[in-house]
Amino acid sequence: MVQRWIKQYREKGLAGLANAKRSDKGTSRKLEDAVIQLIEDLSLQKPPHSMAAIFCQVTTIATAQLCACVALVTMAHQGAAAYREAFDLLYRREAPHSNAMWQADHCEFPILLLDGADKPYFTAMMGCLKIVRLL
Repeated sequence: MVQRWIKQYREKGLAGLANAKRSDKGTSRKLEDAVIQLIEDLSLQKPPHSMAAIFCQVTTIATAQLCACVALVTMAHQGAAAYREAFDLLYRREAPHSNAMWQADHCEFPILLLDGADKPYFTAMMGCLKIVRLL
C-alpha cells in the first residue's frame, strides 16, 4: 500500500495521494424491480427483520431462481444426461456385480430404556445387486 502511494506521488505529486472518486458514483443500482419490491416488503414486516436476515432471505430466493435458470440452460445446451447428473436429487448407481457396493446408516435409536442403560444404536446395511438392463 505504501509502495502504491509512493508511485502515485512520483507520478502525480500531491494530487496523486488524494482519494479517487468512485467510477460508479451517482449511478443507480442495477437490481430488478422484483428484487427491490421483495427487499421493501421484507423490511416493512413486523416484527422488523435485521438487515442480515433480509439479505439472507433475498439471497436464498435469488439463488433458487438462478438455479432454475441454470438448470434450464444446462438442459438446453448440454442435454438431458448433463441435466440429470447436475441437478437430480437421487443419484442412481449401477454395481458391476452383486455386493460390489454397500450402503450403510448408523444412528442412535431414539428410545429411553427403563434399566438406565445407554441408548441402543440402529444400523442398517443394504447390498446392491447387479442391475441388468434389458435391451
